[in-house]
Amino acid sequence: MQNKLFKISVSDGLGFYGGSTSFASYTCIVFIALPSDWTENGKLALNSKEKILQKMYGEDWRNGNGDGSFYVVSKFLSEEVNAADTPWKKYENNKDFRCWFWEVKEGVIVEVKPEQFL
Repeated sequence: MQNKLFKISVSDGLGFYGGSTSFASYTCIVFIALPSDWTENGKLALNSKEKILQKMYGEDWRNGNGDGSFYVVSKFLSEEVNAADTPWKKYENNKDFRCWFWEVKEGVIVEVKPEQFL
């Protein structure tokens, strides 16, 4: 089964039960190699989105944090990309972006080096 490479862009913040939200000043960029059963019609499957968010924020992220704060995802975009184009070279960890490189192995999301996508 051939993996498909997706680029995920997430804008997020930390919400507080008092009603305020502190949004991150950067965009999270995840490049992830997905097996075909994590996609539907060339797009990210809905349950796959939740698994990616769980990897980012913790398995029970929707229940909030012990201090009463909670994660707010204000944007989640996904697109299939071509690994041969090395799209990750356009991004680096700086004030605008935080980057991660993942692959799904036996149903589990693991960290990898981007060279493994080639």
